[in-house]
Amino acid sequence: MPKDPSCGARRKPKRGQATPTWRAVILREAESNLCFYAASIASRAGDTVIRDQTAHLIAAHPHLPPPAIPEEEYTSWALSMLGTSEIPALRQALVIRKEERNNLRGPLRAVARNLCLTKYPTAMATLRHGIARLWFAQLPDGQVYPPRDQWVASTPRIYDTWVTYLANCELADQRKSRKPIHLLDPKKIAHSIPEDLSCLVFDSSTKSSDPILAVFRKFCNLRPLLNFATGIVSRGAAVRRNVRKEDSGTIFLAGFSAGSRSHPKFGITRNFECSEGEEAEKADNETIANILAYLWSRAKGIFPTEIINDFENFYDGNNIPRFDPNWPASATKFGTLKLVLEGREYVFDNIERAPGCAVMVQRYARPVHYEHQGHKFAISWMNHRQGTHLAGGHFYLCTHGIEVKACEDTAWAWMPEMWHTTGLANFDPTFEVPALSDPFHDQQSIALVTSNRLQSVWKKYEVGQGIVGRQRVQLELEEIAARHSEGSGG
Repeated sequence: MPKDPSCGARRKPKRGQATPTWRAVILREAESNLCFYAASIASRAGDTVIRDQTAHLIAAHPHLPPPAIPEEEYTSWALSMLGTSEIPALRQALVIRKEERNNLRGPLRAVARNLCLTKYPTAMATLRHGIARLWFAQLPDGQVYPPRDQWVASTPRIYDTWVTYLANCELADQRKSRKPIHLLDPKKIAHSIPEDLSCLVFDSSTKSSDPILAVFRKFCNLRPLLNFATGIVSRGAAVRRNVRKEDSGTIFLAGFSAGSRSHPKFGITRNFECSEGEEAEKADNETIANILAYLWSRAKGIFPTEIINDFENFYDGNNIPRFDPNWPASATKFGTLKLVLEGREYVFDNIERAPGCAVMVQRYARPVHYEHQGHKFAISWMNHRQGTHLAGGHFYLCTHGIEVKACEDTAWAWMPEMWHTTGLANFDPTFEVPALSDPFHDQQSIALVTSNRLQSVWKKYEVGQGIVGRQRVQLELEEIAARHSEGSGG
């Protein structure tokens, strides 16, 4: 006997299935606000608008059974019904939406593979395969080239541009003497690494398995990412304090700082000299943390394990936090990474944060020198090198007489305790303005380096006020030793 349709409860629609009644309501609403719905469907930011409008419609029809789906699915639910419309404007908006989503997926995948290289072993192996391995001997004892404590000019034109300026410019620190400028003799360069060569360099004298230099060209190889990094460094050069006024160009700290030698204190560096206020400084710190996390994530997929382990052993072994811009409220090792590329924001979760200390430089050079830090290696990325008359700005590992030709999008690692430098570049220092780019020669780099005092200052912070007298004395002695070691660098 057939079942009486009037008996029993009404049949519930399947989860997410639209009833004809709701379809009619939504189509009627779209037809009455055609321009609004067409624009929302085609817009990148329209999903939230459609979701909120759908929620409003459902609330305005309490006599209809609500859809059996969570509110976050309202957008796709409404779009599935709008897709049945025969109205040309709505159908065209849906076509535009689909094309836009397809166009977004390609760049998103490319950025994800570029960022999370360690998740793609085949891509890692392809990048590392074919890297030249070179063995060079250290120069004889006492010989360093280019010579120590001297500026390096790689061409006569650069020499002529800088020699008068360096001889007459005001000294930032009157206690320090002027350094001479050296015109490079190419015949004395033992090895020059050309712009198209990626390589690992080992010391043939010691036979150590650890490289003394690692050079990777086309490190990022994504123009939008390079532009993103350039904007961050340009902004920092304009609004943050230059920490080495005696050197050419601009260098500013990023991430954590050990404080001044006279007042050591662990914390996020406070070098923001702009009148925009504290909120602007916090926003800039978040952006800096993003580009440093990208640099670190990319480096982990490209650089040799010995170099990466050196950083991790120092930071994790001493419990020093990674650069979380919300420190001390949070001190996470992993976080959300946001990259704004060509106006689009790409968000990645659970990305490892960078080691806590870094510097960013613009048109920077320094006389040949060496430095002490808590770990053995440093990593630098030349994110920008543009201009109409590019010349100079090369990197020199002077203990081995090695020149690394400067090239945009090059990353390299070296041991700062070895004599090294970045040479002078082809721009007129008389008109140097940190807030402006130089049309002749503009150059920037981002480097993961660490103050030699960071470890002892962090220990003081970590232990806090609960230490006993003997521990306090021991930490003070470690701090004094670190300051002396840092001050002895060339």
